Amino acid sequence: MVGTLGTYAQNHVDLLKKSDYINPELYEEYGVKVGLRDAGGKGVLTGLTNISQIVASKFIDGKKKPCDGELWYRSHEINDLFNELGDELGFEKIAYLLIMGVMPTDDELAEFKTVLGEARTFPLFAAYAYHSYNHYKKGGSMYIHMPDPKLSVAENLLSILRPDRQYTPLEAKVLDTALILHMEHGGGNNSSFTTRVVTSSGSDTYSTMTAAMASLKGFRHGGANLKFISMMGDICEHVNDWYDRDEVAAYVEKIVNKEAFDRTGLIYGMGHAVYTLSDPRERILKEYVKLLVREKGMENYFALHENIEAVAPAIIAKARNMPRPPAPNVDFYSGAVYYMLNVPPTFYTAIFAIARIVGWSAHRLEEIITSNKIIRPAYKSVMVKTGE
Repeated sequence: MVGTLGTYAQNHVDLLKKSDYINPELYEEYGVKVGLRDAGGKGVLTGLTNISQIVASKFIDGKKKPCDGELWYRSHEINDLFNELGDELGFEKIAYLLIMGVMPTDDELAEFKTVLGEARTFPLFAAYAYHSYNHYKKGGSMYIHMPDPKLSVAENLLSILRPDRQYTPLEAKVLDTALILHMEHGGGNNSSFTTRVVTSSGSDTYSTMTAAMASLKGFRHGGANLKFISMMGDICEHVNDWYDRDEVAAYVEKIVNKEAFDRTGLIYGMGHAVYTLSDPRERILKEYVKLLVREKGMENYFALHENIEAVAPAIIAKARNMPRPPAPNVDFYSGAVYYMLNVPPTFYTAIFAIARIVGWSAHRLEEIITSNKIIRPAYKSVMVKTGE
């Protein structure tokens, strides 16, 4: 049925484009903020939250100026949280912080870990779904490992994904770090806002999380790291010397000029809708990637990343006449992390969801507690009526 409808739509694409076309000038005429963003790309204020904060600019001498990005979870700056964690695997502790609003005591954390250990079904569903897909669709082996309630989320993910269930302490720490960094990113990101919208309608938790996951799947959101890995594969194939910055720059320029890769002109992992000078998540993850690179013996792959990071911003800024070069975002190294951990690409977005479900849960609870109105923005009709 879907295939039939798809074919019908494809055969009538010109009519559909004509019927659904809206003159871009009308958006400016009526003051419509496309994508709920103003002309400068800043999101339109649609709500208040206690859960997290993204800082990309500060007022200095009365003037607003870009600054190195900051990410705050419940009044705790993200770098401070990682400094306090040290070598500890902290996903469960930070999840408690985001949902409950305070750091747990030792007893509270132990109880929380027990509850998670006894009800750890979403990561299981994700892993088992992948193994089933790998077996029935790809002809590979299917592994059904039971989780260990005493292990962390990161440790269990690595354990149930791998045939031999083996992983190193560093691998667990790096994955734990990636999960924490993907856990929450403000109420305005697409999937968290979706969570708010569906929650405001009075729908149930399962439907709300399903809607959030559907949003996250999109390549402009959670699916971005998949595009990054695909792009990296293309660059690896076409650049002979990964240490040669000039050769790397020449091919990156081809991609930006829409002459190579997917011909969109995009360098995935570069730029962010909010951060301007830097993405704090990228900086934290990069330091852990350096450690993982040494353990894996993948220095050449990391060198390629660093060369792209060095040359791409200026190339992009010049091609698009940008006032300042874009900074790499978290996807620039999260994709590399999953690749080096031998996580299947089809599982990347699932890992993102396993982490972000914490933030979604926090936003759902806050929406239920603080608001009793359905979210219903207005759309102005600009259709031409019959006879006019």
